[in-house]
Amino acid sequence: MRHHYRRRTSGKIYNIIEQKTPVKLSPAVIAAALCIMFIMFTATCFAAVIFSTASIKLDTAYRNVTACKEYYEAETTAPDILSVLAADDGNSLTDKNGELKYSYNNTEITISRNGGNFSFDVPISKNKQTLHVIAQIETGNINIIQWYIK
Repeated sequence: MRHHYRRRTSGKIYNIIEQKTPVKLSPAVIAAALCIMFIMFTATCFAAVIFSTASIKLDTAYRNVTACKEYYEAETTAPDILSVLAADDGNSLTDKNGELKYSYNNTEITISRNGGNFSFDVPISKNKQTLHVIAQIETGNINIIQWYIK
């Protein structure tokens, strides 16, 4: 009797669907339509998550680019300073007070001298990182003793 009840109930549903639609829908077509709807819903949710995090990742990428650019600017400035020091033993960088100064990005780098050893800090970024360099210069030859970020 239950089997007969189910058949009658499902028969009523199919009769209603047949009356509303001109084409008879098979269970396979309905299952395929539901699968496509689920796939589209999942893809839309995935796209929304990716889109919402894209601006955060872009900001992080811009910060990384800026940090790399500032570091490599300091990396190219330090050899410039060393080459000037090696060329004339720092005489061209000596100011009126007898201190060695080098202008870089609107800041002045003070160079310390201890015999043939020169040390200086090249500013890298606004968060107070510097490239610290200590080098020994003898008759135009440059020997790097220390080169690190602090």
